[in-house]
Amino acid sequence: SDEPNDPNDPEAHAKGKDASKAGATATVAMITTTGYLVVANVGDSAAVLCCDQNGEAEELTVDHTPKLASEAQRIVELGGFVSAGATPRVMGEIAVSRSIGNLPLKRYVPADPHTVIRRIVPPSVDTSNMTTTGNTSAAGGGGGGSGG
Repeated sequence: SDEPNDPNDPEAHAKGKDASKAGATATVAMITTTGYLVVANVGDSAAVLCCDQNGEAEELTVDHTPKLASEAQRIVELGGFVSAGATPRVMGEIAVSRSIGNLPLKRYVPADPHTVIRRIVPPSVDTSNMTTTGNTSAAGGGGGGSGG
């Protein structure tokens, strides 16, 4: 692969690339059998719930970037710094303040997620057939490809 720091590149170290510097952001979501939506994220991966009780979209995630005062303060309190500029960067290197990986910066860039839990359906509603588009057999529902 020509991608720098590609962790799947078996020749990364031979090419002078350090795969330990690779990182990723993530958002995961699940619907419980009791009618709750649980969403967690690290970094700037996002999830939006459409629509809340007022018909408005609701952001369920927080962009973990050093632009957030609380994130910048946390980094500085740990002995790190945030570079100034149009895109603030942790230790002058990355534009997210939480991620999976980025091992050399792990002290300042943890994988601690932001988590949201929302009640979305009454517990009497059968959520066993809710799926995403794609392989419905993996979701255990056996229903149509787009859920429901």
